[in-house]
Amino acid sequence: MKGFVYDCEIIRCIPKPGQPNNPKYEYCKGWDDFPNMGISVVAVIDIETDAMNTFTEDEFGDFAELWEELPISEQIVGLQIVGFNSKQFHDKLLVEYGFVDEGITTFDLAQEIRKAVYERDWDSQPNIDSYSLTSLCGANGQHYMPGKVMSAMLWQDGKHDEVISRCVNNVTATRNLLFKFLNGDLVDPNTGKKLKYQG
Repeated sequence: MKGFVYDCEIIRCIPKPGQPNNPKYEYCKGWDDFPNMGISVVAVIDIETDAMNTFTEDEFGDFAELWEELPISEQIVGLQIVGFNSKQFHDKLLVEYGFVDEGITTFDLAQEIRKAVYERDWDSQPNIDSYSLTSLCGANGQHYMPGKVMSAMLWQDGKHDEVISRCVNNVTATRNLLFKFLNGDLVDPNTGKKLKYQG
């Protein structure tokens, strides 16, 4: 597969239901409040070469140019833009902040994994099951950097390098899980069985 995996981190925290906001931090209104989330960093990795690029606020122009140039510079049939839950979240962030006019994800790994498990009823995953990036990495021996502290809090605390490292780790882990999935080697964290990409 030729293409890129990408991920974004946000600036403002997502409120947790039933819990008061920490007055030390800025919050958006929730998971659908894209106008007020902000974007702290975007990481992009080339699927074939592992070449990594990260973009923070003063480099967002370069990030926008990356997508604008793809149809001209690549001319690759089947070029894929991959993310993890990116159709529901990251694409909408990019559209909100004017980086793209519409969603760019062509292969959402989270969505495709659920399709492999639940087939036609893939969008009604039982609460008992987890196909989060954390659980998938744990079941498949992939290094992951989960944290008890939200990346948005770390960013507001000025720990920008740590947030960038998390974002880089996310796209690297997603790329590795993608290869396992396409090769039929991805272990289901809930059953221990291997998942087969449905195509």
